Amino acid sequence: MALLYSFLGGFVGWGYGHYSKIIINKNKALHEREQQLQNQVLVIQKQASLGVMAGSIGHEIKNILVPIMGYCGIIQDESDASQELKKNLAEIFSATFKLDTLAKALLNLGRPNDIRLESVDVCKIINSTTDTLIVCGVLKRIKIKRNLPENNRLMIQGDPFLLEQVIRNIELNAVQAMNNNGALTIVAGEDPVRKGVYFEIKDSGPGISPSHMACIFDPFFTTQKDGKGNGLGLCVVKEIIEGLGGDIKAFNSNDGGAVFAIFLPYL
Repeated sequence: MALLYSFLGGFVGWGYGHYSKIIINKNKALHEREQQLQNQVLVIQKQASLGVMAGSIGHEIKNILVPIMGYCGIIQDESDASQELKKNLAEIFSATFKLDTLAKALLNLGRPNDIRLESVDVCKIINSTTDTLIVCGVLKRIKIKRNLPENNRLMIQGDPFLLEQVIRNIELNAVQAMNNNGALTIVAGEDPVRKGVYFEIKDSGPGISPSHMACIFDPFFTTQKDGKGNGLGLCVVKEIIEGLGGDIKAFNSNDGGAVFAIFLPYL
């Protein structure tokens, strides 16, 4: 009888212990889910703030650009203006137009916008954006390797200005990660299975910390110190790529450095 009571007591104790573990695990799972939801709410709030702030900045930029573009046009129309001056004004006007397009993109950030699709050569955008950063001195100390198709053509339906923004932002991030000295590898090609094109931009920097990987595309997230970064670059990049129907992934390569892999459908 004593043995039976001992057995029953042990069984009951095991039962209480077993169900206690189940309850503890469920509470833990609920707490983790609550934390995830809170984080999602914070992200949504930040995105809303981002939209308001970006819209305000875009509006101010457009106000400043109006007189610049106006005076450029007036001087270009003057008959006594030299050809050299007109050429330089055309360059200023072209750069100003791009800034105006950026201002419009900022105005639309955080709310639905109509992306203007046209036939775009991805290789051409990669080369022109990278070459511009070389000429400007941003990539002066960076060794660049391009592995692009032999015919240097990858045609899709996209927005050339937005693609230029994507490539510029990723390359600027890479330069910062490498402290302005390292190597940049750009690979591009067709993806017949997914019916689109891909390109990867890899740097030789320290790579992305595992603790940062999950929030690398979050608005306002930055690893830059002393106010050098605002944490908006990669957030905007992700929004552009997804707006074009594609996707972007960030990971560390086996031989070190961060890789940003982008896929864009033919559309």
